[in-house]
Amino acid sequence: MEYMSSLPTINDSYESQITVNNQKMQELLKTLFPDLAVPYDAIYQMLSYIQDTKINAQILPHVVRGIYNIIIGTGKGQVIIHIRNNVTNVQTRENNDDIDTLG
Repeated sequence: MEYMSSLPTINDSYESQITVNNQKMQELLKTLFPDLAVPYDAIYQMLSYIQDTKINAQILPHVVRGIYNIIIGTGKGQVIIHIRNNVTNVQTRENNDDIDTLG
């Protein structure tokens, strides 16, 4: 008669497992996007937030594009995120040069 052996005991702490998993994720991102100028841990954190919050990830490209358009335009402006009844709208407003009111 064969006896089943017990499963191996995991001696690693939760923190060390998180560290190992984060390193593996960063290696994967580096493989997929070797020329990425954004720190891999920032990408990983963003993906984690999207997964945890279940917020529609399609909002983020609109925000990033709005910021970029302001930077390449006047360099001054606002990216405004409106949320109403679970519907989101992203607006980009550029500010023109200031004008002295009293001339």
